[in-house]
Amino acid sequence: MLIEVNDDFLKEIKQITEAMNITPGEYLENLYKNTQNLKDDLLEDKEDFSTFVEEYHLILNELSRHQENLLASVKEIDDTLVTQRVFEELIRLCSDDISVLSKLYNKYKEQNDRIQLI
Repeated sequence: MLIEVNDDFLKEIKQITEAMNITPGEYLENLYKNTQNLKDDLLEDKEDFSTFVEEYHLILNELSRHQENLLASVKEIDDTLVTQRVFEELIRLCSDDISVLSKLYNKYKEQNDRIQLI
């Protein structure tokens, strides 16, 4: 996948790094490391990763399908626009950001390892 470096891309990097309280360099370095870890996982655990991706896509589809209802529930708890925007950003990050996918996969592996130990 090619990344188009334009003003929108740079603005998004700036927003993300400000929210995470890190520098753009640290963010890009972490993104590179997470991408590399994900590639390593793909080479080592193809079958496990395929299962994870299938489950992950099902969850994202459900989130997207129920987004309107979920937003209505969020509004009941807290009707500020900030909370709604956080929720919408969470859904976007879950589907766009490779580092989120990598972290979720690591959690998935940990849980799977624990279940196998039982």
